[in-house]
Amino acid sequence: MAAPRKYPDELRERASRMAVDARQYPATKSGTFRRVGERLGINPETLRNWVGQAEIDEGHRPGTTTSDAERLAELEKEMRESRRANAILRSALVFSRGARPPTALIVKFIDQHKHEFGVEPICRTLTAAGTLIAPSTYYESAQVLCRYFVGAGSRVGAS
Repeated sequence: MAAPRKYPDELRERASRMAVDARQYPATKSGTFRRVGERLGINPETLRNWVGQAEIDEGHRPGTTTSDAERLAELEKEMRESRRANAILRSALVFSRGARPPTALIVKFIDQHKHEFGVEPICRTLTAAGTLIAPSTYYESAQVLCRYFVGAGSRVGAS
């Protein structure tokens, strides 16, 4: 999730317009970002970045547009998720053959891989691949196993 913006979009647009307008005249070109920034309470470097990005978005300057950067970030996120799902599926290859494996075996698999991938992504990937398991089923089964082993441990120590 992206950090909240310090300045509203309207202020960014207004400040960028003011700076671009002031830079058009040779008499006011020098120190434009400092003057406009002081008037509006914006750091001059921040204003310079906004104007530069606006010029890129409008096609006046080469570079990556805002929409391209957003799309690239989306694609990178999809790629990370796909790689994680592929890694989970490679690890869970034993589940893809034949009937659904016992829940205890699936819970053991999740226990072995939860630190690498997380419980919810494993359950989501296994379910999408045809091995239905809900995170709640994993947590319930893990609790039962934990109670069993804790209880067995206290009985063994009592002997």
